[in-house]
Amino acid sequence: MRALTYAWAFPNTLVGALLVPATLTPGSGSHVVDGVLEIHGPMIDWILCHLVPIRGGAAAITFGHIVAGRDPETLEMTRAHERVHVRQCERWGPFF
Repeated sequence: MRALTYAWAFPNTLVGALLVPATLTPGSGSHVVDGVLEIHGPMIDWILCHLVPIRGGAAAITFGHIVAGRDPETLEMTRAHERVHVRQCERWGPFF
């Protein structure tokens, strides 16, 4: 059943995968927490500050089973909130 959940959310996760190369820069990182890949780094920080259409940018953003955050501390602080979006992606799949 879990495999089906990941497959259903995969189109959203694929969008988040486009950010993974940004974690190859110095000061970046990634780790898996509860089946979700969390990524952070200076390039991701810039993207969240300048390309997310919210005043002041976003602290973190969820794409399927990938959560991009400004830094490790922000990922920890927003984890519960971003997991709500992970569950929404699991429920609505490509329609989220």
